[in-house]
Amino acid sequence: MYRINKSKIGNTTVFNVKLSGQINESEMQRWVSESKRELLNAPKQFVVHMDTSDLRPLDDQTLRALQEGQKLYLRSGMTRSAVLVNNPTTRGQIEHIAREAGFYDKERIFSADEPNVQKNIDQWLTGKAIKEQ
Repeated sequence: MYRINKSKIGNTTVFNVKLSGQINESEMQRWVSESKRELLNAPKQFVVHMDTSDLRPLDDQTLRALQEGQKLYLRSGMTRSAVLVNNPTTRGQIEHIAREAGFYDKERIFSADEPNVQKNIDQWLTGKAIKEQ
């Protein structure tokens, strides 16, 4: 399952993406298509908060589709991305595709069980603090 919506942190536009459960390549491609539509009216710069805390590990084809979607957000004006994870397999997959696609320096991965995780995410997204991975 996936969901996309927009919100604000102060003056910063946030695209909130929720990916959960067992997502296959077809569903991930639908997310990419919906993201394209959502990004048509995106401001010049924005940030992304991706919640994958309930996402099961992805197969290779689905990972490629996820990477395609993340590249789309980057090309459309994403300045930072925060990804919430809840298991080491998903974390490893997210790190791998970010490094491979060249946007690892714009992304931080947060563990769902870390203290003050939402505050840390908001600070990273707004540039008020840099959270080391």
